[in-house]
Amino acid sequence: MRRLASAAIAFLAGAVGCGRSGPPAAPLAMATRDSAGIHIVEDRSALWTAGQAWSVDSLLLDLGAPDGEFQGFAAPVAMTRLSDGRIVVADAGAARLDFFSRDGHFLYHVGSAGRAPGQFQSLWGVFAGRADTVVAYDVAASRVTTFDPNGALVDTLTLAVPAGSNGYLPLGRSPTGELTLLRSETRVPFPGRPWSVAIDTGVVVRFSRAGTPLDSIGALAVGELVGLPVPQAGGGTVTLPIDRPLGRKAGFVVRGDTVWVGTGAEPALVQYVGGQPIRIVRIPGALTVVPASLVAEFKRRRRAMTGRLGVIDSVFNASLDSIPFSDYLPAYGQILGDTVGDIWVQSAGLPDLAPGDAALTWSVLAPDGRWLGQVALPPRVTLREIGPDYLLGSWIPDSGGAVHVRLFRLRKPAGGP
Repeated sequence: MRRLASAAIAFLAGAVGCGRSGPPAAPLAMATRDSAGIHIVEDRSALWTAGQAWSVDSLLLDLGAPDGEFQGFAAPVAMTRLSDGRIVVADAGAARLDFFSRDGHFLYHVGSAGRAPGQFQSLWGVFAGRADTVVAYDVAASRVTTFDPNGALVDTLTLAVPAGSNGYLPLGRSPTGELTLLRSETRVPFPGRPWSVAIDTGVVVRFSRAGTPLDSIGALAVGELVGLPVPQAGGGTVTLPIDRPLGRKAGFVVRGDTVWVGTGAEPALVQYVGGQPIRIVRIPGALTVVPASLVAEFKRRRRAMTGRLGVIDSVFNASLDSIPFSDYLPAYGQILGDTVGDIWVQSAGLPDLAPGDAALTWSVLAPDGRWLGQVALPPRVTLREIGPDYLLGSWIPDSGGAVHVRLFRLRKPAGGP
């Protein structure tokens, strides 16, 4: 299995430089150069001209209202659209897959909470396979489960997890069945003093259909952690790692043996093929200092949380004035790949507050990294899947309440690059 040393990440930091504090003084279509065998691309103006820009055309479906046996989503974390138009939603809160017809009517549930084949302990991903098979991933069990187009169990595959690792998170699946996962390297307890900050690292691993590791990328900076001292039942405390408030998180786009990685530390992405870096793309954007008003709003919302809180949430809320917040917002939010090869990069948002507080824009990059232009999404939408002519994501009503799943039409005028 090939593995890339973390020196490549240090190279990335030097190659892309610091974030811009404002727009460039003069437009530059695209600058490219090669360094150490890695192609570096910097785009400062969009290729779309007037009339070529893509846009969200209309709302096609709204899923979430009670419909017969379906009583709403608990926690929809992933979703996919099959070739016949049906939509499958992975509901982590209910430990099941929900199938909907192409016109939005609930069809049936698949799976339940448990450890048996076809059940889920921690459902965290769903992918469309060949011939509309459905592939689900269970984080707690490190298990890949395949269902036929009608939801019948086909087979399961449990991946081997190295000793000392916290398991895998799903990143993507290729049309030929290879699964790419992120192996967490987070250490428990936290390897530092309470309230100190550490970089969270992980390794991206691509597996064959039989579960054999093919290649990997690591160790990557995938986020920021803070040590939170939590009381133990028998006395004393243990310092546990928690995500740094308003801190950055890495994003990934998988295309077979190609993986795009963005750490959020700089407005740039790195393209790896077979575990080796081949291209760095600098994207539009800049690092923004976290304003004091944003920290205050974060604390206000946390303190307003009601209901029964677990021990960690209770300690976190009681310690808000001791926790070191991030100095800068991430350079961008999510990164996603659409089904035709383009890369979508969300503008820097407020993921620790409410993902859909504003109508955030997304920059669209061509498969070779060229900047095409921007697309604005409706408010309170978190994208999960992007097709050739549709957008699929979760949506939060402005009054709060249960999460819905919405399907939008994506309009692409003819003649664009």
